[in-house]
Amino acid sequence: MNAKLQISSKRTIRDRVVQYLYTLSRETGSTSVAIPFSRNDLADYLYVDRSALSRELGKMEADGLIRIDGRSFQILWR
Repeated sequence: MNAKLQISSKRTIRDRVVQYLYTLSRETGSTSVAIPFSRNDLADYLYVDRSALSRELGKMEADGLIRIDGRSFQILWR
């Protein structure tokens, strides 16, 4: 299945972010991934509101699932 289709089929913002980061991680073979988008572009790519995406990323970081440094994301849930 196409990666973007898989992402858009997810119901929650968290599920969409997880699917996107998981896909990038598999492609790069690393738990540290660089996002090639601005936050606005990432929100558009994931079909979500930018402010809602920012809130969810903050929650995911607070929950210990990811670490964010600019456009770099460290995946901690593995």
